[in-house]
Amino acid sequence: MELLNYKGGEFMEIGINLSIQNLKETLINEINDSKLPPGVTQLILKDILAQIQLVNAELIKIEKEQLEQKQKEGAKDGKEIHKD
Repeated sequence: MELLNYKGGEFMEIGINLSIQNLKETLINEINDSKLPPGVTQLILKDILAQIQLVNAELIKIEKEQLEQKQKEGAKDGKEIHKD
């Protein structure tokens, strides 16, 4: 899987591993630059993580609904959908 990264007015394709590393470095730099105490940073990150978990759960729900819909449409068309 490759993601598009906008840099210097151009889109560049980068892999997921590099995207993860870039995000980690960005977060670490921002945390360090904030100069907040570790306890405050921890509270902020816990809040952000909780929000991400909610969004992720919603996206999983949507993906399941879309898959079920495609399976229903496939059954109507007489096409077999394999679950491997």
